[in-house]
Amino acid sequence: MVKRGKKDRPVMIPALVSQDKTTLVPSNPRVRSIAYKMRWSVDTVIRRVENALTSPVEQQIYLQVALEYRIHPESLKKMLDIFRGDHDLQPSDLQQLQVGPNLVKSKFDEITLKVEQALLLIDKTSDTSDYIMSMACAAQLVEAYGDYAEEVVAQIINNMGSVADLLEIKNPNPKLVVGVAISVLVKTITDMNFGEPYPLTIEEMFRRPTEWKKRF
Repeated sequence: MVKRGKKDRPVMIPALVSQDKTTLVPSNPRVRSIAYKMRWSVDTVIRRVENALTSPVEQQIYLQVALEYRIHPESLKKMLDIFRGDHDLQPSDLQQLQVGPNLVKSKFDEITLKVEQALLLIDKTSDTSDYIMSMACAAQLVEAYGDYAEEVVAQIINNMGSVADLLEIKNPNPKLVVGVAISVLVKTITDMNFGEPYPLTIEEMFRRPTEWKKRF
C-alpha cells in the first residue's frame, strides 16, 4: 500500500545548481532517508533507482516523491512511461517557463504533480474500498482526468450497485466491482480517439463493456 509521509516536502533544485539534495549519491540526505524508510541499504537505493530510471532528472522525481510516499523506483517508471511518453526527461525539462501572468512552471513540475496525484489516488482508493489500484491505472486516470480523477473514482465507489448492474457482475463484492470498473474505464479511455470527450457519468463510463460482461 502506498503511504503518505511528511508534509514538509523539500524544495527541488536543478541538479546543475545543487550537489547535495538532488543527486543520487550516498552523501545525499534524501537518499539516506529513503533507505531508512524502505529498509534498504543506501547502495540498494542507488542501484535500484539507477537501474529503473536512467535519466538524472527522473531520479530527482523519485528522490522527491519517495520521501512522502512508499514507492519503488520500478513503479515510478511505469507512471512516467504514461506521463512523459517514450522519451526520458532531460535537464532542459527543469527550466521554468512563464505560463501565466504570475505563474511559472517546468515540465518537471507538471509531471511530478501528476505522479503525486496518482499516488494520492491510490492511497484514497485503497482506504475507501479495500482495493489497491495499480500504478499504471492510476496514471492513466490522472492523465485523462487530471484533478477530476479522484471524483471519477469516487463516483464508482459511491455507486457500486449501479456499476455492478451495468457491468452485469453477479457477485457484487465491493473489491471486485471497483477493480473491474477501473480496469474497464482505463481500457475505454485508452481506446478512445484523440479529441473524443472522456466519459464522466457512470452510464458513459460503462456503456461499451461488452467484452467484459462475458467474463463475469
